[in-house]
Amino acid sequence: MEDKKKIILIVDDELPNINVYRAILNKHGYRVYGAQDGAHALDMVKKHSPHLILLDLLMPNVHGFDVLKQIRANEEYNGIKIIIMSGVYTNASFQLQARQEGAIEFMAKPIDPPTLLERVKEHLLDV
Repeated sequence: MEDKKKIILIVDDELPNINVYRAILNKHGYRVYGAQDGAHALDMVKKHSPHLILLDLLMPNVHGFDVLKQIRANEEYNGIKIIIMSGVYTNASFQLQARQEGAIEFMAKPIDPPTLLERVKEHLLDV
């Protein structure tokens, strides 16, 4: 029997953030993968074809906006929904840039669990 769980990739350089978000989302039936840098995130996208990516901006090696641009440049990944998360880059100009570059939403950290779950559920309704 084919597994119908929706796949989420969490990209954050802080492992505790990945673990907290993963625990919340796993508990609600999502299959969740994590990546701690942009290069690993791009590999995980190819390997797992997530339905949704929770993408931090400030990361080592490959910045979150660069990850977003690379995903959006590949037609194969156009259907992936991406929510940008940041605790540093939270002003309106970064939020606008995130949307202009293809993110469906911008969430300022820290993100409380009920809000995270609500936003994920809403964006995955049609997947």
